Amino acid sequence: MPAWASGHRVLLPYRPRLRLRTITILTGLGLLAVYAALPEAPFSLDGPPLTGTVERVVDGDTIDIAGQRIRLVGLDAPEWNQTCTTGDGGSWECGAAAASRMRN
Repeated sequence: MPAWASGHRVLLPYRPRLRLRTITILTGLGLLAVYAALPEAPFSLDGPPLTGTVERVVDGDTIDIAGQRIRLVGLDAPEWNQTCTTGDGGSWECGAAAASRMRN
């Protein structure tokens, strides 16, 4: 006679189940650990220096040299078409001013 027919319950060993939320949290923590282990710059800066004249100033923090677009790290300038508000509530073309200053 099978065990289920006798009316006695057969207890199986307890196995914890991983839920989707737990798996998601563990995956996120793993990705965060991998990101924290990356070096500061994930690319090499040891290549030959880029030399040439500035062909074009895109905006206050981006230029084109030798056909390559260069974004200057550490600068946060307004975009070329951005307007800014003055202290008295007026507006001025701060993006154009930043690009002009970079050209100079």
